[in-house]
Amino acid sequence: DRAAVSPRGTYLVTYQTTTRATVVCDTSTGEMLAGATIAGSADPVGALAVHDNGDVALGGGDGFVELYRVRDGRFATGIAVDVRFGGEAVDVTSMALRDGTIAAGIRPTGGRAAVSRVLVWDATGGGTPVQFDTDYRDVAAVGLLGPSADLVVVAGVDVARGTLLQVWEVGTRRRLGRALGGLAGDVVSMGGDASAVVAVDSEGRALTWSLVTDP
Repeated sequence: DRAAVSPRGTYLVTYQTTTRATVVCDTSTGEMLAGATIAGSADPVGALAVHDNGDVALGGGDGFVELYRVRDGRFATGIAVDVRFGGEAVDVTSMALRDGTIAAGIRPTGGRAAVSRVLVWDATGGGTPVQFDTDYRDVAAVGLLGPSADLVVVAGVDVARGTLLQVWEVGTRRRLGRALGGLAGDVVSMGGDASAVVAVDSEGRALTWSLVTDP
């Protein structure tokens, strides 16, 4: 009941909440790269992501994000971070993974906060997780951009303007330009690089925006 595709479409990860079975497969051949029953801190899993090397990120539980690296066809021991708001339980609503850096959309369980937050965590580099408020009640999708994952794009719904995407600098937590519009309904897929963002909505519309990152 959970699935995600890597940024370049190399791998697909699936997760079954009833059994915790986690499987990574090659999208071109269908061959399984790794599979295991994972019962970590992020159980039950609310969102997940996979990188083009097969590494997997899981988010869930009362507010935990985990990274499981794949080596020689096996999942290595996972590493985790607590993303709760001062100990308050949160839902992990969306995730992205790129070169060991994880982005996640998080909100207090029950939706009591006015806005959701975004977490960016350099899991393999051992960096301190960065969190900041978004402009949206809910983060429908997140994506990491740039060669060092130093940009994050956040998709949310604005009451007056509909579905919008906003690009942020991770290090400075500064918005880059205006929000990007044109989508309708839910964002079902999103990605890109330092020069462009691509997103697909639930009505089957796919849009590309060019990015100029110079302030």
